[in-house]
Amino acid sequence: MIDFFEYADLINKLNDWAKAYADGNSVVSDVVYDEEYKKLKEFELANPDMIDKDSPTQRVTDLSTDGFKKVTHEIPMLSIANSNGFDELREWTTAMYDEGYPQQSIEFKIDGLAMALIYDANGHLVDAITRGDGKTGDSVYANALRIDDIPKTISITGEVTEIRGEVVWLKEDFEKYNEYLASIDKPLMSNPRNGAAGTMKSKDPQEVSDRKLSFVAYSFVRGTNNDTHIDDLKALESMGFIVSEYYLCQTPDKIIAGAEYMEKKRYTLPYLIDGLVIKINDKTKYQKLGGTSKAPKWCTALKFAPEEKITRLLNIEHSYGRTGAVTPVAIVEEVELALTKVRRASLHNWDMVEYLGAFKGCSVKIRKAGEIIPEIVEVTEIGHTKDDYERASNKKIKLEHSKTTQNKFQLNSNGVVWYGRPKVCAHCGTPLQNDTNRSGEKLVAWVCPSSQCPVKQYKQVVKFVSKGAMNIMGVGEALIEDMLENGLIKNITDLYRVTKEDLLKIDGIKDKSAENSIKSIDESRNNYLHQLLAGLGVPNLGKTAGAKLADHWETLQAITNASVRELELTDGVGTDLAESIVEWFDENKDIIQFFIDNDIAVKAKKLDKKSDKLDGKTIIMTGKSDKIGRDEFKKMVTENGGKVASGISKNVDYVLMGENAGPAKQKKIADLQAQGVDIEVISDSEFFDMIN
Repeated sequence: MIDFFEYADLINKLNDWAKAYADGNSVVSDVVYDEEYKKLKEFELANPDMIDKDSPTQRVTDLSTDGFKKVTHEIPMLSIANSNGFDELREWTTAMYDEGYPQQSIEFKIDGLAMALIYDANGHLVDAITRGDGKTGDSVYANALRIDDIPKTISITGEVTEIRGEVVWLKEDFEKYNEYLASIDKPLMSNPRNGAAGTMKSKDPQEVSDRKLSFVAYSFVRGTNNDTHIDDLKALESMGFIVSEYYLCQTPDKIIAGAEYMEKKRYTLPYLIDGLVIKINDKTKYQKLGGTSKAPKWCTALKFAPEEKITRLLNIEHSYGRTGAVTPVAIVEEVELALTKVRRASLHNWDMVEYLGAFKGCSVKIRKAGEIIPEIVEVTEIGHTKDDYERASNKKIKLEHSKTTQNKFQLNSNGVVWYGRPKVCAHCGTPLQNDTNRSGEKLVAWVCPSSQCPVKQYKQVVKFVSKGAMNIMGVGEALIEDMLENGLIKNITDLYRVTKEDLLKIDGIKDKSAENSIKSIDESRNNYLHQLLAGLGVPNLGKTAGAKLADHWETLQAITNASVRELELTDGVGTDLAESIVEWFDENKDIIQFFIDNDIAVKAKKLDKKSDKLDGKTIIMTGKSDKIGRDEFKKMVTENGGKVASGISKNVDYVLMGENAGPAKQKKIADLQAQGVDIEVISDSEFFDMIN
């Protein structure tokens, strides 16, 4: 058992892990977290007088994020106590049955971001609040409005209604987004749960729309007169909410049978689950049953262990990224895992490969991280595991190389092909090294430092010509590879120096094909700044932030001249991204100057001005109009000299009020008018009259 000092350290560590998990940046697996949490509980059971109030057993860990409005939950959002395995579940359900609670519901435990939806007395959605520390959460209302599965109005009126559920990323939508990331050579999302949590903590609501998040409702907290949980679920379904599959059982045996049946369906569901939730069906008994400050006693959760299979490691491939990172990818004998055929699996990094002790033909244990991405978690002949690696890494313990322990495990090294990190870049011969951060500290990533590496150049050009960037349709991956091999290009600027005659020197390139490719390249000279920014390859600069930079600064020269402090004040650009932009621009001055000197995509898109009728006026549209779409509205305002506001404030002159405008916005307008602010509400017809 741990001592008091280890106990104190464990509290801090578990709270940090929980916070990272909520933000979508998990640092350890569920297995590691659960094991450490169990040690904490064992200490507290043996030493009840020494329990710390900050222990995660005593309260819900604070999962709130800086930058969002804090909102107090009218009714605390508690977590659910776990039944560790079917035996403990039988004990709980039998105890409830014996105490006079025979009807118990069973449903899937959705693995997402817990969120409470607040509807006002008119049935309008007015807020969306994350769990936070259970008492206070973050208002992510603007992001919740972008989730199509969340009804913006409900039929219940006359009182405030609160509905709780989980924000999820459906597996199909998650995989499509990862395919998009792969196409632009960006790091893949690790799993849907972390991705959904991170997206909802984004300051840019457009990211929620782009990633197509969903919401699964699991309970009413306020606004229902139903006496049973099952009736609540039926009501939620009738209002258009997605709910989990659910069953009502009358005996402990039925609960266990139902749980075993539902466990078999876990991989067929469109979203991730991490177990089941069993609840007393009669809600009128909840107050009598009570609970702790952390979890109620009228429900329990059964957590499923991750499915793991044993297979054989055939090889480790080296995957080269656009930034020069070289990552290991395991090639294994085909195995079925979570209803899919698996031949490739992640090994995460070379430290992991060496710690696990991977060698050709070894037996490996494989599982799916977040039930999506296959990963190697153990070399069975050695006995080291990925979970051991995570524990050691978080404790900053020096990791033991498995080759030094081969005799201990009685593994004869004669003839064994051990896998280790490559020494030089396979594409340019440059010695590989650990990446470093801005402070010069070594990172785990193993990279090629050469800016002239052909694989970097290839992937950079592929990104540059892609649809999400400069959209040069006549230049595909095969042609890019041919141009690099023939010395026609070394970086993205060389594309604009290539001639038709150059392309005709490449075997297999015909006259018409060469002509079309050169035409597409030339046409891209007239592209806009946001497209160029998306294709440059600045670390962490995506299309959303790039578009905001272009709108704010208007020219590439202006961005080049801007300081970190000036850039970070741009909407959607934080300090880290601002520093990344300044650093990249400084390291690639020749590339930036080329685009400026040749006037290629260096200006933001500007609409042709048709009149001055809205000069000096700021307008915003709220709600929906049958006569004008939101994009068309923005275009018409700009064409007539006006400015489109991003939110209702004292700087707004007109609000075009459509149907189903949110009550919160209506109240804000009324409050501003009451303060003497000259803000006028107009209809779409009045808007047309202003510009015609």
